Amino acid sequence: MRPQYDYGDEVRVLRNVRNDGTFPGEPTGTLLIRRGSTGFVKDVGTFLQDQIIYSVHFLDSDRIVGCREEELQPVDAPWTPSRFEFRDQVATSRPLGVEGRVMVDTGEVGEVIRVLRDHPGGVAYHVHFPGRNTLIVPEAALTEAPEDDTASSGTGPPRQTTTTSTMTMSLSYATQQEPSSEYRYHLLRAATERFQSGLAGLDEEQMQQVERQAQQTFDLESLVLSTSEARDTLIPEPRLDDAVTEIRDRYPDAAAFAAELDANGLDETALRGALHRELVFDAVMQRIGSRAEPVNETDERLFYELHHERFTAPERRGARHILITINEEYAENGREAARARIDQIAAALKKRPEDFGKLAQAHSECPTAMQQGQLGTIARGQLYPELDAVLFTLEPGQISGVVESEIGLHLLLCEMAEPVTTVTFEQARTKIHAILDTRRRRECQKSWIAALKQQAPPRTEVSTA
Repeated sequence: MRPQYDYGDEVRVLRNVRNDGTFPGEPTGTLLIRRGSTGFVKDVGTFLQDQIIYSVHFLDSDRIVGCREEELQPVDAPWTPSRFEFRDQVATSRPLGVEGRVMVDTGEVGEVIRVLRDHPGGVAYHVHFPGRNTLIVPEAALTEAPEDDTASSGTGPPRQTTTTSTMTMSLSYATQQEPSSEYRYHLLRAATERFQSGLAGLDEEQMQQVERQAQQTFDLESLVLSTSEARDTLIPEPRLDDAVTEIRDRYPDAAAFAAELDANGLDETALRGALHRELVFDAVMQRIGSRAEPVNETDERLFYELHHERFTAPERRGARHILITINEEYAENGREAARARIDQIAAALKKRPEDFGKLAQAHSECPTAMQQGQLGTIARGQLYPELDAVLFTLEPGQISGVVESEIGLHLLLCEMAEPVTTVTFEQARTKIHAILDTRRRRECQKSWIAALKQQAPPRTEVSTA
C-alpha cells in the first residue's frame, strides 16, 4: 500500500466525521469534523494492515482525527460546499412547481439522489419525492427532514393550483437523452478511477457517484474548451496516438479493447475525440497555471516558520492488544469473570510473551483478533486515554499490565517505537517549494475558471413564477 498523501499535505474531508467510539472525550456519534473542513496530515499509519489511516490536524476545531484515504481529497481539488449529500432525507421549505403548477407542497419529504454543485444560481439537488417526479431543487428551498416522520409523505396527487410564490423547477431524467460519446468517456473514466470497473459492473449507488463526478468533470472541460486559449491549442497527432495506445495497452489484445469500448458505448474514434478534448484541457490548464507568480526563498522560509507544527512528526508506536469486554448481562463478561480471564492470559504471556498474537487471536473480543491483535502504527490521541497513557511508556517488546478503558480490560504489546522527529528547512525546502508552487498554480487556475463561470450563460433557468 502506497499512501496518496504525505506528511504536511493539506487535505479536505469529504464526509462528516463522527465519533465511532475511538475518539476520547466525546460520546459515540458526536460530529467531530464537518465535511469540507481542511487540515494537514500529521501522521500516516495503518489499521488492520490493509487500510491507510491519516492523522489529520483540523486547525479550526484544533482536533486531530483519523481519516481513511477515500474520505480525503487534496485541498486544491475542485470543491463546492453543500448542505446535503447523496441519500440525505430533506423536506421542502416552500411549494415547488413547474411552470406555475404546484408539484410538491411545503414540508414534503424526499431523498437526495444527486448533488449539482455547478448548477446556475448555486448548489441544487436532484430530489426524488415518493409518488412524484424527480425535481431539480435549489438548496434554499430545502431543509433537513424531521426525524419523527410528521411531515407530509408526499404520496398524494399534485394539486392543480397556480401560485405566484412557487419556485419554477426543471425536471431531470438521465435516460431521456442519449449521452454524448465525450460524456460517456467521463463516465467510464470516473468508474475506473473510483471503482476500477466498467459501467456495467456498477450498482445503483456506485452509478450515482460516477454520474456526479462525470458531470462535474465534463462541464468543467466543456467550459475550458470554449475559451480562446483552447482554440489556440494544438495537440500533435503523435501525442494523441500515444494517449490511445496507453489505454489500448491495458488490454490483452485488440479484440478485448474493442469489446470494452463497445460495452461502454464507445468506439476508438469516439475515444480518440474524447482524449483530444482531455489533452487540450490539460494543456490549457497548464498554460494558465504557468501565469502564477514564481515562488522564491523568502516565500519558502516564511511558510516553514509559520507552519513549524507541520514539520514535526509525532512519536508513534506499533502495537497489538487483547481485549476482554465487561458486560454484566453475560456471566463470562461480568467484571470479576472478565478480570479472571485476562489475568489468566497475562500469566500465560509472562511465560511465553512471543505468543501474544496467538493468544489475541484465540481470546481477544476486539475485531483486531483476526489480525492477532494488530492495531497498526499509532500516534498519541488515537486510542482511549487510558491506553494512550500506558502504551507510550512501554519499550519495544514490553507487555503492559491490565489496563481498563470504557469498553473493557486490555493487555498491550509495544512492538515498535518511533521518537518525535523534526524536519529541517533544508530537508523540507523542496517539498515546500512544490506545495507553494502547486497552490499558486491552482489559485491562478481557480480564479480563471471562476471568471469563466461568471461570463458563461446559465444552462438552466430557475426563477419565481
